[in-house]
Amino acid sequence: DWGLVRCKERGKYGLRPTIHYAPWFYYYCIVSDFFLRCTWTITAFIDLNGYPWLTGIGYGTLIGILELFRRWQWALIRIENE
Repeated sequence: DWGLVRCKERGKYGLRPTIHYAPWFYYYCIVSDFFLRCTWTITAFIDLNGYPWLTGIGYGTLIGILELFRRWQWALIRIENE
């Protein structure tokens, strides 16, 4: 969706030939998108009895805010690609 992995130029490896932001921003978004996609799995693989704060409203709110941030950066690069 981001149109990446099309350029092999030095300094823009793995990006598009035409970019509008600094290359580090795209690399940051790639890594953060991967990790933010996996945040919900914490509750699936951790015994929640030892971590009572994982079941509260605060944790759900935190996961929701992180997901909003992930979708915002995804949409920013997706629209910029179009």
